[in-house]
Parts: sequence; structure tokens; C-alpha cells
Amino acid sequence: YRTLYSGEITTLNYLVTTTTNDFAISANVIDTLVEYDRLGEVQPSLAESWSTSDDGLVWTFNLRKDATWVDHNGEYYANVTAHDFVAAAKYILNAQNASSSASILYDVIAGAEEYYDGTATPAEGEEPAPVMDWETVGVKAVDDYTLQYTLKNPVPYFLSMTTYVAFMPVNETFLNEMGANFGVATGNDTILYCGAYILSEFAPQEKRVLTKNESNWDADNVFIERIAQTYNKEASTISPELYRRGVPKEEIEGALEGREGEADAAREVLGKHMKNRERTRENRTKAY
Repeated sequence: YRTLYSGEITTLNYLVTTTTNDFAISANVIDTLVEYDRLGEVQPSLAESWSTSDDGLVWTFNLRKDATWVDHNGEYYANVTAHDFVAAAKYILNAQNASSSASILYDVIAGAEEYYDGTATPAEGEEPAPVMDWETVGVKAVDDYTLQYTLKNPVPYFLSMTTYVAFMPVNETFLNEMGANFGVATGNDTILYCGAYILSEFAPQEKRVLTKNESNWDADNVFIERIAQTYNKEASTISPELYRRGVPKEEIEGALEGREGEADAAREVLGKHMKNRERTRENRTKAY
């Protein structure tokens, strides 16, 4: 599958970003506890099952044991465990890491806001908040494959929250090895992968290629083997205009065949159709 894109990612560090461009990559290379199917129904992902306490405050997730981390070459690094979710939460809730998603965690998780405040640098003239022990935060690895969140108050939609970047895992050993270079958007080797795809090629403002992660626990259900994206600042206008004018798919693919400059080829095809009327729609549906 080939496409153009106009918005470049600013970081691969999914623990700090909340932008749409960045999240679009993260969602394809990092799995979450649960995911949505094509009908919008929640399905197991890294968690095989889950349960809640009667008061709705404690959520327990039982993780699958066949999920793995791989590097940018697809080589095995480690298994995904409950400790990876704890490491991610601890990183996000450290104010020094300036994560944009910190409030998503500390708004709902018990003890998280107090811990976050204790890591923050106080404003001039203010007293620092008390430093809290991590054990006071409601994110715990009961064992290697059992993860538990304790909430401030019942949150009926908490399960849907776990599909967001703030609840993605990270391998702590790799995170510590990379230090400040974790997730830097200069190449594809600054993060590990546990999702459906690996960012196998990445040249900022040139191209990025997502290749099927053969080690993914659900690889049998990943049917697009390769997604090649070419950068062009006009992509957001070229693509819809080609569609609007009814340019046949075969014509576009023919122009792209053997061409390096996909954006130039697309623009060339579009130029031929600029003299044509926009395609007509014989059957129109009006909604009021």
C-alpha cells in the first residue's frame, strides 16, 4: 500500500506526545491492553482478559504471554510484561519528562497527581510539593503478567481509556539505555516495537515505511504487508482532489509504476484532469 503524507511526526516518544501525527504512528507500532474491532467493539489485545472490583475502583488485566518487543530489524528483545506498563506510567508521571498525557493518568488514577506534583519544579517563591513514593500510585504489577490499576473514583469508560498513548507500555531496560534519545525522531532505532508494524524505514520529510511485524501475537490477522508513505507538503490537497475528480485508481498506479517521485507523479495525473469537469453524482441522498 502506498500513500502520501503532509504532516511529519515530531517525535517517536509516545510517552510524551498527544498530537495526531505522532499518535498515528504509535497506534500502528505499539499495542495496547485492548483494541477496537471494525464494529467499534472492544477486543482483547495485550490483555487476554480483565475484571473490575465491585466498587469499580480496581481494574485487573491478565496479559498474554506471547507478546514480545522487537527492535527496528524485527529481532527479539524481550517479552511484554506488566512491568512495562508500570514503567510507562512512572515515566509519564515524572513532571521532568514534560509528558502531554500526564493529566490523563493523574485525573483518574489514585495517588498519581500527588506523585506528579512531587516531581515538579516549584515556581519561584513556592514551596515544593511533598515527594511521594511510587508505591502510593495506583499502578502495580501484581506479577509479570498481571497488571492492576486503582482509580480515584469509578470511571465507567476506563477500559476505552486504555487504548490511548498514556496507557501504552515501554520496556524499562531499553528506556534507560536510550535515556534522552528515547523516541527521538531521527531514525527508527530509538524505540522498540510490539504492535502490528515496525517502522522499517524512516527519513524525516522524505519517506517512512511500515512493515508487518511477523513477531506480533496477532500477525495472522495483519493483511497489509507493507505501507510506504512519501512526504509531500501538498499531499492533503492532492489526494482528495484526485478522488473528487474521479481519477481511476489504475491511472494513478500506472503513473507511479517505476517512479521515485510519487508526489510528482500524482500531481502530473491531477494536471491532466484539471481540464475535466468534476465527476457527477447521479444518485444523491439528502439528509435533513
